[in-house]
Order: sequence, then structure tokens, then C-alpha cells
Amino acid sequence: MDGDLTVKQKRLVMAQKRSIELETLICKIYEDNALGKLPHARFVALDAQYAEEQDALTDEIKELEAAINGTEKSRKSVGKFIALIDKYENLTR
Repeated sequence: MDGDLTVKQKRLVMAQKRSIELETLICKIYEDNALGKLPHARFVALDAQYAEEQDALTDEIKELEAAINGTEKSRKSVGKFIALIDKYENLTR
């Protein structure tokens, strides 16, 4: 369980970083297209490619955040449950 959480956390960081990179790239191709440095056909192709990747990353980021938060909530609940059992286990009659 810890290994899976660690993998998800690492993937989340990577996906967030790539999403930021894509935003920078999209801004750059818009500028290059506006300044005539990038042919319009190439701009359209790159824009579509980057937008598709960014949409997929946005979905993945949401899923990873939900999974990580769910795992953390479960851990907290388990910890509270164990503390409660310990409390009542040590009661004397």
C-alpha cells in the first residue's frame, strides 16, 4: 500500500510539472505564430497535440489527487480505530 501511494505521489508531481511545461509551450507557439516565426499549419498541429496531452494530464491529475486523498483518509481512519481499540482494550472491570 505504501509503495502504491509513493508511485501515485511521484506520478502526480511529474504530471503537474508536465502540465506547467505544456502551458509554457502553448504560450510560446501562440507567440511564434503571431510573430510569423511558426507556420500556421504547424501551429495548428502543435496546438492540438499539446491541448490533447494537457486534457489527459488534467484528468490524470484529478484521479491521482482523489486516490491519494482517499488513501490518506483511510490511514487516518485506521489510526483512529486502532487508538479506540487500544483505549477500550486496556479498560479494567
